[in-house]
Amino acid sequence: MKAISLIGILFIVLSSQSFGQNAGTGAPAGTPAAPGISTPTYPVETGLASWYGPEFAGKPTASGELFDPTALTAAHPTLPFGTLVRLTNKNNGKQVTVRINDRGPFVANRNIDLSQAAAERLDMLKTGTIPVILEVLPPAGTAEADKTAAKPAPVAVQPTTAPGPQGGPAGAASISNGKSYRIQVGSFKLSRNAVDAINRIKAVGLEPAYERFQDLYRVVVAQVPQGNLETVRAQLGSAGFTNLLIREEISVP
Repeated sequence: MKAISLIGILFIVLSSQSFGQNAGTGAPAGTPAAPGISTPTYPVETGLASWYGPEFAGKPTASGELFDPTALTAAHPTLPFGTLVRLTNKNNGKQVTVRINDRGPFVANRNIDLSQAAAERLDMLKTGTIPVILEVLPPAGTAEADKTAAKPAPVAVQPTTAPGPQGGPAGAASISNGKSYRIQVGSFKLSRNAVDAINRIKAVGLEPAYERFQDLYRVVVAQVPQGNLETVRAQLGSAGFTNLLIREEISVP
């Protein structure tokens, strides 16, 4: 009888502990979280940072903004415009948060190109390049967003497609499993000619962007879904642009 009583007491104790561990979850221990309820993760990488300065002041960036060397901005090869990135100088631990508004660097083995103001914050003006840790921050307006980060500029969404996620690139469609294309409309030596092309394209309902390449200004319409390609080509044709360079874009995981 004593043995039976001890077994019964042990069962009650273990049951109460199990209940306490699961209190508030409504599910037994080990049950997977409900779909759609998860904590978002944001990329962290290491790499090499460089900077570019006053010689580009007032010239259009790939996002269409004019470059301001006193603003905390940066160029990155793939991150969407408006993305906030916290950089840490691995040599001295100094940090700065920048907003991506340009494309680059166009030099092998470099990951990000900073404005002069951002470079000053990291104490890298003399060295030119430094090893950094890059942390992509949550989008502004979310609970996880860095309250001290610079406010990101809005990124235009292709009006001829179904609305995509807020802050997505132009033409980023609503076709998640299809191909997308990048249309280069023209390449211009003078920035005023690129601006004229931009205005003509906007007049037909599209949202183009600049890409700086060496001493040229490329005008492109990026991330056009395969299903919208012919429609966008027709729109560009109505604006007088028929000699187009169309390439399939490679998605970055």
